[in-house]
Amino acid sequence: MLPKRPMNQVTGDQAVNIFREAALEMGWIFRELNKDYGIDAEIEVTDPCGRVTGAILRFQIKGRKKAQGSSVSVSVSALRYWMISPIPVFVVQVLLESKQILILDVRDYVENIKRLDLEIISSKTVSLDFSHALQPSQWRDCLAEIAISHQKAALDLSSYTIYNPVLEFISCNRLFRQHGGDIDAMIRWYRSEVPDRQLMYEFGHAVYLRERIIGEPGFLDALRDYVFADDPENNPKHCR
Repeated sequence: MLPKRPMNQVTGDQAVNIFREAALEMGWIFRELNKDYGIDAEIEVTDPCGRVTGAILRFQIKGRKKAQGSSVSVSVSALRYWMISPIPVFVVQVLLESKQILILDVRDYVENIKRLDLEIISSKTVSLDFSHALQPSQWRDCLAEIAISHQKAALDLSSYTIYNPVLEFISCNRLFRQHGGDIDAMIRWYRSEVPDRQLMYEFGHAVYLRERIIGEPGFLDALRDYVFADDPENNPKHCR
């Protein structure tokens, strides 16, 4: 007997296709992803003239034959991952028979609607209450506004984190005094140990430092001298 395709795979593909059609009808760019870590697709919104904007949102897409309650179950680990994503993540519920699309803003749901503390949740899954989802009449304008607002905030934050002298001092000192000049170790530390709020404000500068260290020979040594300018006896360069 030949293998049979699982029904949840069939409904999943149908849901993706319905959501893709809705996005394309609005003139947006739809990109199906490899479904890593619960992200099925991303959308790039366009402006009213149809021009691309670079403003991107990401989605997990779930399909149902028909309405069966108003909740969707997701893993807590996926929810934590979505919350630290630099791109806003949404969960989409597609009702296949009616082709109705309901969209839930993950960050707004966790931080404002339910006020969930994901660090202390002991269960492996959480039920997302879709009674708080954006309705079909709302979600086009809401998604476009969220995407453009987030893009502007990210660009402003990038400028702030890269050119802010206080963050520069903190990142450079942390790189050498806490991580021995190992920029990859510092980035791993940020990803695994640092609270979300600190991560949001400091991680951009760490990535900026890594790019310069990789791309500019001698930059790491110059950075080390800068950090230990007032403390030369502890400069690792002189302790070799």
